[in-house]
Amino acid sequence: MTGVQTCALPILSSTAIVKNNVYAAPRGGNVYCLDLDKGSVKWKYDTSDVGNDSEILSSPAIANGKLYIGLSRKSLLCIGKK
Repeated sequence: MTGVQTCALPILSSTAIVKNNVYAAPRGGNVYCLDLDKGSVKWKYDTSDVGNDSEILSSPAIANGKLYIGLSRKSLLCIGKK
């Protein structure tokens, strides 16, 4: 197939799509924002900043310009401007 990009990440949850952004939380502790058209990584966030052994347990959700993801250890990660 021409013009098709593939991305191989072990994702166990759903992605979230807002405008031209795809938010994905694969296993491995990183949250990604991908460009919907290009498939390139716009940014990535390492959840180990929240605490060691934090495992991603939910699909990303977007509300009021912020991204929310449930983590192990009863944590909720919120990424966005204050």
